[in-house]
Amino acid sequence: MKKQIVLIFTLGVVLSCSYQKKNNQTTQHEEVHFLDGLKLANDDEMEIKLMLDGNSIPIYNEEGNKLGKIKIMKMMMTGDYLPQPYVNDSMEVKLVVMKKATEDEKQKVNITIN
Repeated sequence: MKKQIVLIFTLGVVLSCSYQKKNNQTTQHEEVHFLDGLKLANDDEMEIKLMLDGNSIPIYNEEGNKLGKIKIMKMMMTGDYLPQPYVNDSMEVKLVVMKKATEDEKQKVNITIN
């Protein structure tokens, strides 16, 4: 009886940990070409502030995996990634790709913030 209780408890912990890990990582891999029909918006075209929550505008990593809220927040807090908005022909932002920032880009962002 004790072994069964320990086994059930252990199984519950393992399942809850794997569920939490799945939610903290990417939420799904897009098999379609997620950038088809879109172009990278340049700074002159971007007059609005973007809400990087993953709900209002989908956010992907460079491999095309859709990111969850926790992953987006972690990437933004490191300062190692920059959001790149992609627009359609009507200049509407359809998605954002989190791109690994170069050292020059990091310095430019720091100058702009400070």
